[in-house]
Amino acid sequence: MSDLPAEPPPHSAPQLAEREFPPQDHWDGVWDRSALRRLLGLAGPEAAAEILHHLRADLHSACDGLGDALSLRDGAGLHRAAHVLIALCGTVGATALCTLAERLHQMVEGITTAPDEALTQARALISGVSLLCAALLDETGPT
Repeated sequence: MSDLPAEPPPHSAPQLAEREFPPQDHWDGVWDRSALRRLLGLAGPEAAAEILHHLRADLHSACDGLGDALSLRDGAGLHRAAHVLIALCGTVGATALCTLAERLHQMVEGITTAPDEALTQARALISGVSLLCAALLDETGPT
């Protein structure tokens, strides 16, 4: 896994929604690490490792579900996975990913076959969540 620099260049959610996510060294404005640190601080050191384990497992699971729905062009599957990712990304402070998941969630609500624009959003979200999982591991260490 790559190390993340302390001061990466900024990116906003709208920029990220229009193209693939930036390399791992561009996290400022994408992930607010302080949100995760606050959550773990509230949980305490004994519960923090378990929380991180479940967060990463849940992010991977939702990302896998998103990938499956993407390959099937399944609008309902994209909707379900995006719904889960809204909560998970918001919890760890990944506001740009949360915004992208919200857009995808709204875009595919009530449809069965996803349009090309939704598929592009889903690919960007998968890339971003994969990078977030790696960054969580780099930030916190293995559990």
